Amino acid sequence: MNVTRPNSLGFIFILVIFLIAIMAPYSQTEEENIVVICPINGEINKGMAYFIHRALEEAKSKNAKLIIFEIDTNGGRLDATEEIMQMLLSSSIPTASFINNKAFSAGAFIAVATDKIYMSPASVIGAATPVSVSSTGSPQETSSSFEEKITSGTKALIKTAAQHNGHPDDIVSAMVDRDIKIRGVIEQGKLLTLTNIEAESKKIQLSLGTVKNIDELLERENMSDYTVEEIIPSWSEGLALLITNSGVSGVLMMIGMMSIYLEFKTPGWGLGGTLALICFALFFWGHRIAGLAGMEDLLLFGIGAILLAIEIFFIPGFGYAGILGLICVFISLVLAMIRRPIFIPQGESFWPTQMPNLAGPSLSLSIAVIGSAAGIVMLSKYLPRTKLWSSFALLKEQRKDLGYSTAIKDFKNLHIGQAGQTLTILRPSGKVQINDKQYDVLTEDVFIEKDTRVKIIRIDGNTIFVEKLS
Repeated sequence: MNVTRPNSLGFIFILVIFLIAIMAPYSQTEEENIVVICPINGEINKGMAYFIHRALEEAKSKNAKLIIFEIDTNGGRLDATEEIMQMLLSSSIPTASFINNKAFSAGAFIAVATDKIYMSPASVIGAATPVSVSSTGSPQETSSSFEEKITSGTKALIKTAAQHNGHPDDIVSAMVDRDIKIRGVIEQGKLLTLTNIEAESKKIQLSLGTVKNIDELLERENMSDYTVEEIIPSWSEGLALLITNSGVSGVLMMIGMMSIYLEFKTPGWGLGGTLALICFALFFWGHRIAGLAGMEDLLLFGIGAILLAIEIFFIPGFGYAGILGLICVFISLVLAMIRRPIFIPQGESFWPTQMPNLAGPSLSLSIAVIGSAAGIVMLSKYLPRTKLWSSFALLKEQRKDLGYSTAIKDFKNLHIGQAGQTLTILRPSGKVQINDKQYDVLTEDVFIEKDTRVKIIRIDGNTIFVEKLS
């Protein structure tokens, strides 16, 4: 008994030392003081909301003492702004804004949603009234009733955030509503925009002060000796931020639709089909990375594309399959831009939260459809005359005197004006039966249905051109 006891005590002593050794790094990490910096630049969109959500989660995992949002933006989408504000107001980590240059519109909303506001020299904040914009980002006119309704809602949104964080709610309300008058600050009929000097004045007290940079801000907060970690968008998030920009999304959809038309006008798989695949793949990939598009949206788009292909290649005319295919494609594109919010307040559900946000994506899609239709008209009118078209379409006659051989045995019994019947739809290429034989033919930029009488209008080398027989 006396022999084993010291060994038992020694084992316990070694075990305690071992546990202290492996627990030491964790205790040091928990005690480390960390400040997280998150930049907010460019348009405020759903991609930006997803990035800020990741920044807040990383700051929480690091047990950060403060997260600072460095803001320089002209604004952006209201739905994304509201989502960001909800995340900030519910954050368990103290938040601060450093307005480095400007915080207009959505930028002002985000700043007010943080606990503290600092501004750089010669910076500005304000002009936060909502503006309806097109898919290209340009302002457009709205009815007075709609403007009054949206202004009232957004004013309540920023006022609630100001009251929650102890900011002057009358000042931030005047940034949204031009009917508000504050004596000595803003006259009725104008929107309030503040410089850094005005924002920190005793009369307004929106900003806690003017600082040159983040380091000076940390000195004001007595955090100059804290570890600073900046969270920047990854390359995929950066690309997603670009793709989810309302203007870029509209352009991708427009080019994709025009490319599909181009593919249908050329035989075989070519430039149009490849470009359409690239555009729509970028669209869905960018919205997927940004936390918007789900696999169900891509599946719905695929079903729509298959239905359209069936309608085009196997069913004469344009019927239920084509209409259903277009509906599936359009719905998938809209849903990909309004995916389930990253943050849903307790007690609210998806559709009531998202129904008002259908307007922006629907408008973007509508403008893309109109733009692509105009582009298709231009392509059909001018494309055949361009060098680009001649690079993959044969436009010149292949005459025998230029060295081309037209001596084709199967064509010896054919002549101009000879009639036949289509065996497939000509789009513009297809098959025709003439004298009990099948021939590959082309039309001159028109579609001809199956089982239609046609006649030969010319034979150029290996190509037979036909038109509908009236």
